[in-house]
Amino acid sequence: MAYKYTQDQLKEIRLVRPLSRKQELYLNDDVNDICCWGGSAGSGKSEVSLIDLLVSGYDDPLFRAMIIRKTKEVMKNAGSMYDSACDLFSEFGIKPRGQAMDFQFSSGAKLKLGALDKEQDKHNYQGAQCTRFLIDEAQQLPEQGVLYLGSRLRSKSKKKHQLKLTCNPEKNSYLCQWLIKGGYLDEKGFPVKEMDGKTTYMAEVAGTVEFRKEYQDFVDEYGEEFTTELEPQKFVFYSANVYDNPWIVKHLPSYIGKLKNLPRVERMKLYEGCWFADVGGGSLFKQEWVTMVDSADVPKHLRRARAWDRAATKPNPNNPDPDASVGIKGCLDEDGNLWVEDVTILKDRPAMVQQAIEKDGSKDGKGCVVGIPRDVGAAGKESADNCKSKLSRLGFNVIICNTNKGKALRFEPVSILAQERKIFVVNAPWNKKFFEELESLDFNVRKRGVHDDQADALADLLFILTKKMITTQIKISPQRKIRGRTRL
Repeated sequence: MAYKYTQDQLKEIRLVRPLSRKQELYLNDDVNDICCWGGSAGSGKSEVSLIDLLVSGYDDPLFRAMIIRKTKEVMKNAGSMYDSACDLFSEFGIKPRGQAMDFQFSSGAKLKLGALDKEQDKHNYQGAQCTRFLIDEAQQLPEQGVLYLGSRLRSKSKKKHQLKLTCNPEKNSYLCQWLIKGGYLDEKGFPVKEMDGKTTYMAEVAGTVEFRKEYQDFVDEYGEEFTTELEPQKFVFYSANVYDNPWIVKHLPSYIGKLKNLPRVERMKLYEGCWFADVGGGSLFKQEWVTMVDSADVPKHLRRARAWDRAATKPNPNNPDPDASVGIKGCLDEDGNLWVEDVTILKDRPAMVQQAIEKDGSKDGKGCVVGIPRDVGAAGKESADNCKSKLSRLGFNVIICNTNKGKALRFEPVSILAQERKIFVVNAPWNKKFFEELESLDFNVRKRGVHDDQADALADLLFILTKKMITTQIKISPQRKIRGRTRL
C-alpha cells in the first residue's frame, strides 16, 4: 500500500506508542469482545484508546468506528476525547470534517462521534455498521444502550469487532454490577489483582446480564442449544491507575499528589480505584469542611447539650445491621461555631438505651441539657414523654425535639454551617464512623447499610443550641425551684 508520507517526512512525526505493559495489553487485545479499561484517574485511557483507533484505521479502508459519550456537548470540552483526537490525528494528516466532528482517514477509514444519554437514544444507531465502538466514561451510559451498540458491530472490515469501554468508578452504575458479577471487584469494591486482564464470559439471560468464568459454565447451566442462542461474549477488565501511565509519573508528579489529597470519597474513587466509594454522598457534608481540634481547644465557658437519636433494636440474624441509638454532645460559641465534643453509639434494647442516656447524662453533668427526639404518632410521643419523665426525676434538664420535619430539611442547617467552615470536631476514635456516615448522606435514596442516625442527632443538637432552648434550674431555696431561659 502506498502511504501519504515519505520516509523523511515520517522521521518528523512523533512516535506514538503505549507507555506501559498494561496499556500495551489493552491496545493489542484482539481476543475479547468487550474490553473495559480504567477504574482510576490518570491511567491514560483517552490516549491509549485513540491510539487503538488510529492504528486500526490507518491502513484499513473498511474500518468504521464511533466514539460515544453521554452527550456531544461533553465532547467539546477542552481536553476531551475529541480535543485529544484532534491533537493526535493531526500529526498523521487526519483532521475533523467541519462541524460534524467526524474524521476521514487517508486510507478511507471513518470515525464518527455520537451520544447516548437515554436508553431510547439507541434507536439513533439502528443503521450503524461499525468495527469498533469506543464508549468513553461508559459507567455514565444506560446499560441497554451499551448492549444495543454491540449488535451494531457488523462492518466489512477484517479487524476484530469490539466494544471498548473506558471508565471511572461509579457505585450505582450497571458497570459496577458487571464487575461484581464477573469477579473483578472484592468485597470492599477494590480491583481483584488476580482477575486483572483475565477473560470471563457474559450473556444476557432473560433481560439480566450474567457472568461465568468459562463458556462451559453456561453450557452446563443452560444446555448447548440455549447457550448458542445466548451467544456469550468474552469480557475483560483492565484495572488501570495513574501508575500505569509512566508519562504522568515522570512529567507530572504533582498530579499524583493532587489525587492523594482529594477528599475521602473522591480519593478512594480516583486514586485508589474503589468502586464502592459513594459518589452520591458528600454533597451535603464533607470532612474537608470541618476543622479538627483537640479537646483542650474547645471553649469551656459555654453551655452544652447532648442530643439523642433513639433506636430500639439489637443486631440479630434477621437484622444484623439495625439503626443505632446515637448521642452527640456539643456546644455553640458566640460566633455561631458548632463544637462537636463526643459521640456515643450503641445498638441495643430500649432498656439498655435508657441506661446509656442516663450514664452519659451523669458523665456530662447536670448542666448539660439532654435532647430527646419525639417521633410522629402517639407511640412516639408516649416513648419520648416516658424517657423525659425518667430523666427529669434524676435531675436532668431535658428538651423534647419534634421530628415532624423531613430529614433533609432538618439536616440542612448543619450542611450550611459545615460549608461555611464553622464546625469543629474533637479528634477521637469515633471520628471515622462519624464522617463516613455524614459523607454518604443521600436523603433521596434509601440504601442498605447506609444510616442517618448520627445525622439526625447532629441536626437536633444544632437545633437545640441555635434556638436558645437550653434552660437551667435556679435554686431560690431548698424547697422551691423556678425555671428560666438562659441565653447562650
